[in-house]
Amino acid sequence: MKPTLIYSLNDIKINIYIILTLQKNTMGTNIAQSIQNGITNFNNDYKDTPIGVAGLAVSKSLDETTNAITAFQNGDVNGGSAALLRGIGALSGTLVLSMGPAGAAFGALLNGMLGIISVILEAIKPPTESMLSKIENLIMEETLRNTRDKITAGISSWQLLEVRIDKWVKDGRFITVDYMNQSLPDWERHYEQIDEGFNTLNSHTKPHSTEWLALFELNVVYAVHFWTYIELLNLLITNKRANAESQEASDKESREIFYGIRRRIAEKLKNRMRNIHYSSVVEVDFYSTWLSSARSQYHSGKGLSFLQANQIYHRIGALGGLSMESLENSNSNCFATASSGTIFSVERNGLYVGRKGVEWERAPLDLNGDSIEQVTIGEKKDGELLIVCILNAGKKIAFCTFDDRAGTAHEDLPNAWTPGAWRFDKWKFRSIPGNVSLLSVGVTARPAPEQWAMYTFAVDKEGAGQLYKVQVTEGDTVKMTVIKDTYLDPQRLSKDTYGVAPVEGRSEVSPCVFSFVENKILLQIGNLIFEIENEVANNWHVQEHLEMVDPQDIKDLDHLQVFQARFYEDGSMLFATNMGLILRYNDPESGEWRVYKDAAIETIWFTKAVAEQALAIRALITGMKEAADQPIEKLLGN
Repeated sequence: MKPTLIYSLNDIKINIYIILTLQKNTMGTNIAQSIQNGITNFNNDYKDTPIGVAGLAVSKSLDETTNAITAFQNGDVNGGSAALLRGIGALSGTLVLSMGPAGAAFGALLNGMLGIISVILEAIKPPTESMLSKIENLIMEETLRNTRDKITAGISSWQLLEVRIDKWVKDGRFITVDYMNQSLPDWERHYEQIDEGFNTLNSHTKPHSTEWLALFELNVVYAVHFWTYIELLNLLITNKRANAESQEASDKESREIFYGIRRRIAEKLKNRMRNIHYSSVVEVDFYSTWLSSARSQYHSGKGLSFLQANQIYHRIGALGGLSMESLENSNSNCFATASSGTIFSVERNGLYVGRKGVEWERAPLDLNGDSIEQVTIGEKKDGELLIVCILNAGKKIAFCTFDDRAGTAHEDLPNAWTPGAWRFDKWKFRSIPGNVSLLSVGVTARPAPEQWAMYTFAVDKEGAGQLYKVQVTEGDTVKMTVIKDTYLDPQRLSKDTYGVAPVEGRSEVSPCVFSFVENKILLQIGNLIFEIENEVANNWHVQEHLEMVDPQDIKDLDHLQVFQARFYEDGSMLFATNMGLILRYNDPESGEWRVYKDAAIETIWFTKAVAEQALAIRALITGMKEAADQPIEKLLGN
């Protein structure tokens, strides 16, 4: 289940769409082109001068802000939020502009910079009342409630200061530190409150709880707003007083003072958030089917698929979490979970849908005598899902869209969710052409927001495997297009799957699963990972990875068997293996890969949720590290 949000980053996406509508389609044609023209003219005039770096900085910020808009349009809320933070961070390179020269090129670049800032500021505006009401009943533990009250009060207070800063941006006004301190009283106490919030989270004795995660989400929202405006103030601080008639009448150390404050804030918050970043990756909903060590992980492939089946278990905490809790469904061969927490489970007599704490219901899928082996889902915005099932030993697929919204007219209570036949559109069926059968299917709403992209790894009669792009046609069969450089001959497929050697006509699940991260397809086949990206006229960039798990952290790497590998937009990789569950993630401060293990988890099928704010806190740490490490001399320019 996706963590309950205090302030959903989907609200950022909604605001972006409003901005795009007001600006006639894109930040691209009108605003972006104007900014790009300003960058070009500025570079022509100042490229070889000490302030030449500003053109590059604004260009990078424009690219990141455009990337953010594209990500939001494609449903990538996490990637969009991180790109917005990188966009405002990139503008720190324009600090030298606060004492820049007069001239048309300089003025155009400054206006372009303010145009980018305006988009970013509008995008991060939260619906405060909605945010507060969503968490009111979530946090019951006294310590967390006290901290919650301080954070919500801090956010409300900070928003009043945002209004004043927004006006400075709108007016194109530069200010001194003295003027800022007079106009923004007690502004520094906000970083102290954010620091206290993260300290409470770090020291809390029960991190594996919905309450803990709710407070984490709230404090990250507070930190995103605070740091974005600190970076913005960087661009407005000048040494020259607003009413000064000459350069001599100035606060000569104004910028130096502010940069010192900024560095101190960045260092302290970075260190506090670094300690909690791991929790943003791990303290989320984790679902798995338990596998007894006395049972074989995989069978011949043409046996009884239900021999692999077991109940679905849940806990908060992918590693080292609380005790696993059964969802009390019948035995599941495999399952798929939506970001909302909706679960689709393949069981012996059909497909079932439900959520934790909600009674399961059989999907209105008439199999007409076919067997059902696997299920996967893709997600669009606004709660629309695409369900794809593998039938008849990989020889057929069934698919339909699903309305996953909560709080519709079909429910008795606001924000309630119950299963029902009305949620399913009409099921459609297609056969698989040729002498191949499907081992796994992946589906995603990207790269275009209104289209589904489907991929499959299939095996032929000889036991060789290949990755295909799947297109649904009006006929009875799908069209399958080979993706080059992904062919595995029978010997290679057997080796990578440690002797499992999936065969054509296999009805059981195989050690094979898809993940979609940013613009990449990540396909795991046993111990092999294919990383595929950049489709141009069906030409793909394909990489093979054989050591996604660091050999230094696995003593017996030669005997490692990866049953299932999933990759997530929070930067984590999770592997179910014969040596337990293994997590890898990249430390945003050091850039090094961290590896954690939980030998108690034995499973061949799992899913992990992604915290909405995981990418945001990663981008915050990266930006604050840069701010803490930047020498003041570099920021001041010549």
